Amino acid sequence: MNFNRKSGVRLGGASKKETSKDELVKQVHLERKLRAKHREQTAAAELIQRFWRGHALRKRFGEQRFVGWVERFGPIAANQEAKVSAKQIADEIIPVALQAVMPLCSCIRDKIKNGAPLSKALVVDPAVIRGALTILLRSIASKDLATNYCALAVSDRKGSWLGQCERLVMMCSAVLGSPTLMSDPLLQAASAQALLKLTDQSMWKCFPQGSEEKARLEQDNIDVALNACRFVFMGLKRLLLNEQQGLGWQAGAVSVSQVIEWVSSAAVLLLGGGVDTSPTREFVSLILSVPELWLTLSKNLRPVKLSALKGPLSEIQFSLLCSATSLKWTSAVDQVWAAANISSLVAGPYHERKLENSQTVRFLVRAPELDNPKNATEYVRNITFILQRAVELARKERVDPKRWCDAVGGLKLWSERTHLLQLLESLEKGNVGLDMLSDLYWVLLHSLPSVVPSQAGGMSLPFLNMLAFTPSFLPKVWNWMAMNLRVPLEAPFDATRGWMIESVQHGFSSLEPSRAHVLGIFCQAYAHLLLVLDDEDFHDKQQLLTLGQNRAIAATLNNLVFFTHCPPEDRPTTSEESGQKNRGDHVNVLAEQVPLLLRRLYERDARRSFCRSALWLGPYSKDGGANGRTNFLAASVVQALLNRTSGRVDSEPSVTASRAVGLANVLLCAPQSVPFKERVEVFRGLIQADRDANRWDLPPIEGGPAPIKVTIRRSQLFGDALGALPQIGPRLRGRLMVTFVDEHGLEEPGMDLGGLMNELVEEIMKAGLNPDAGLFQGNADGLLYPSPLAEQLPYGFQMLKFLGLILGKAMYEGMLLDIPLAPFFLLRLQGRTLMFDDLSSLDPDLHRSLLQVKHFDGDAGDLGLDFTVEADLLGKVVVEELVGGGSDRPVTNENKLQYVHLMADWHVNKKVGRPAQAFAAGMGEVIPLPWLRLFSPKELNFLLSGGEGVDIDCKDLQAHTKYSGGYSDSSPAVKLFWRVFSSLSPSERSAFLKFATACSRPPLGGFKHLQPPLTIHKVDCGASPLALFGGKDVELLPSASTCYNMLKLPNYRRGSTLKKKLLLAIESNTGFGLS
Repeated sequence: MNFNRKSGVRLGGASKKETSKDELVKQVHLERKLRAKHREQTAAAELIQRFWRGHALRKRFGEQRFVGWVERFGPIAANQEAKVSAKQIADEIIPVALQAVMPLCSCIRDKIKNGAPLSKALVVDPAVIRGALTILLRSIASKDLATNYCALAVSDRKGSWLGQCERLVMMCSAVLGSPTLMSDPLLQAASAQALLKLTDQSMWKCFPQGSEEKARLEQDNIDVALNACRFVFMGLKRLLLNEQQGLGWQAGAVSVSQVIEWVSSAAVLLLGGGVDTSPTREFVSLILSVPELWLTLSKNLRPVKLSALKGPLSEIQFSLLCSATSLKWTSAVDQVWAAANISSLVAGPYHERKLENSQTVRFLVRAPELDNPKNATEYVRNITFILQRAVELARKERVDPKRWCDAVGGLKLWSERTHLLQLLESLEKGNVGLDMLSDLYWVLLHSLPSVVPSQAGGMSLPFLNMLAFTPSFLPKVWNWMAMNLRVPLEAPFDATRGWMIESVQHGFSSLEPSRAHVLGIFCQAYAHLLLVLDDEDFHDKQQLLTLGQNRAIAATLNNLVFFTHCPPEDRPTTSEESGQKNRGDHVNVLAEQVPLLLRRLYERDARRSFCRSALWLGPYSKDGGANGRTNFLAASVVQALLNRTSGRVDSEPSVTASRAVGLANVLLCAPQSVPFKERVEVFRGLIQADRDANRWDLPPIEGGPAPIKVTIRRSQLFGDALGALPQIGPRLRGRLMVTFVDEHGLEEPGMDLGGLMNELVEEIMKAGLNPDAGLFQGNADGLLYPSPLAEQLPYGFQMLKFLGLILGKAMYEGMLLDIPLAPFFLLRLQGRTLMFDDLSSLDPDLHRSLLQVKHFDGDAGDLGLDFTVEADLLGKVVVEELVGGGSDRPVTNENKLQYVHLMADWHVNKKVGRPAQAFAAGMGEVIPLPWLRLFSPKELNFLLSGGEGVDIDCKDLQAHTKYSGGYSDSSPAVKLFWRVFSSLSPSERSAFLKFATACSRPPLGGFKHLQPPLTIHKVDCGASPLALFGGKDVELLPSASTCYNMLKLPNYRRGSTLKKKLLLAIESNTGFGLS
């Protein structure tokens, strides 16, 4: 020991080698935890070993037991004559089979109880199950009480026997339709037969009628599968779904259809009396939710068996329907399929009939149960309730679009005319009628399709077609509306008043949902019908609805739309009504469908009038017009309209803003209810708002864009303009300064203040719309549209787009051009849907020919037509098919309606479509095409050209003319000029306007819109003092500076001289050179 080394001393009083108390306690706790963990690991290992040893022991015992079972009972199962006692079956045969499938200490039993199919990998020995079921089936067929397994139902072992039967039903159900056991048809067949024989007591051969045992059986009311019906239904569902997917076995001693037949019979027996019980609800949720249930059953069951199956179900069909409404569904798709399958059950099967042409048609007959108003009411109400709940559930969960569309397609029964008319008749007897039925069809047309908006049109089309083309439906609906909405049933043509309908002045939001549903369905169905109803049917034959009824409909809808957006003083517009948010679904649908029908009726009237203009202007006139509360020219209205047509969102709503939005909506939804002149001013207001927003009118020094300067050779006017202007695009809305170069190559003097631009625009349109240029052609009335051959010309589409750009510039500047366009082409520019009768403005002869085909009374096949069309391509005839394989598809009475509409569509859309689209693309760069929807085609032509035979208003021109150089409105020469001008013919006045302003037509709305205004400048010339009395007058000709819209007028003394010189100058087109 080293006594010289000093021990280290810590300030805490302990040396370095000593351990503190806290550290010692911590170390003790750690060692204790380690010992506890070791004990737990040891115990766990021992437990695992015990379980494993037990499992291995049980497995060996089970295998030995199964081997022993096969050795003992295998020969018995193979021997048809072998007999086994019922007690031996219950004690020795069945338990082993159940143990092979559902071991006691296993999670497999729980999975099967939850409805899972039996997996082949979990079955110890399938041979045991097959053998046990074979012995069981042979036993049930025995008439001997000692050997019949079912005889135990009346013995002292009834309780244990029922429990074992329940487990047997569970096992057999788990086998049925199992994906891994479908390759074993014998096992599937044995399981199905066992289910049927255990369920159907009539197959228990040991209980003859009149026997004591039979009486006891009936007295005890034994139901083997009462608690296991859910498993039977799930097995049947798996079989049906597998069959639909083609997963059944292809060959075998027993077919899939036979197995489905056995299980279906067992499932129906489990329903009992059909009241709203647990089996009934399970049957609805599991079986009636199978897609295309009846179609699948009809393919697999013999007609006799299918009728026998549907017979008991038909007796409890309304109980099934009641159960469907009380269920808590977890799948929206299953809910829709349940409604579809129950509807098919109630309506009955389709019948078939062969026609003379060997074609087979399927049709429904009236269901006797639905003639009862009480049954019909319950049926419609419950189906509506089920579908509404399905929609609510679908909006919460993520529904597969394809499965949802297939499920809605399964409701095709509701697109059957017979079914609709029978229900309508029965419901009217029960004093409910249209409103209840409309609630259901509202769900079919709008609620169900809204779940998958991208497929909404296809889902609703079958129902919409049926409603639109059922002859008595629309008149019946309109009669109901006239009575319940208190609107006129008919309206005379010559009526001068009564176009205000006070009962609808509170708009869409005041309608109860049920009445709104009736109105919405009527508008949607009638608008759909008008797509195929030609003018002859509408005006002359007056099919479905008379012209008087159509006038009443138009007046009602016109008032409804107008006052929805522009309510009376006692009901101010709210933000909910003017905007699209926070409104009920029925209000949003009405806001779409009502204006659509109104627009189609107005287009009918614009093409061939059936009512007076007072009908359309009735609400506007009553509300006070622009001097009252409906000031459509207010800046806020124009701004709201600009926002709506450009896709911008309005600012925060206020009373003023809401009113402005409402007025803008009137102009978008029902522009015909506002006078044309006021709409023209709104159109100008939109242009001016665009000018202000983009500062087009401001000089560069004030922040405006620089003017666009172009130099154009008069000899190459169209080509130079085509090369210079298209790339400018939307900037063409700004100021355009034109410099012309004459035939000598010299720039013409002067500065363009608008007159030369007008001249350029007019000359370009005159050259481009000339039919000889090949870009446009005229119809029989001389109305122009893009030529289908334009795309064959070099740069044809570019030139059409250029012409659209120039016409847009003309409209933007308020110029009038002599270019009457065909109505169908104007509708295309507006983005409207072209209908069959619009073909008349393209090719009247073809339109008449197609009408003859449509109304042909004989056999259309005798006409020798097919689904092809001949097109003349630069002298070469090209045949195109209207549909795939059209050359091999003859036109018949069944498809002639499709033929005439496809033919019309080809001519107005495909033939002229691409050239018209190119023109519209150019025009849209300057004028937003939605702005054109403020006008009808006839009004749009008037907006472009001022109408046919437009004359110049002398007083209007005189009121807006300026004077310079010493002239005033009281100057003798000026007075003389106006006297001479008023004596000119319309064509001479138009020529003068062209001479002075480079534009032959006055601006729409009057000369107050001519910029710069016409100016008469004095040219002081000496003349003989005797000029007034026949002496020598001024010899100088008048001249013009079109760039300034200026007439340079010498101070003539005599009117005859002024007229002679003025006409000579106009004919000579004198400009700066003679001024």
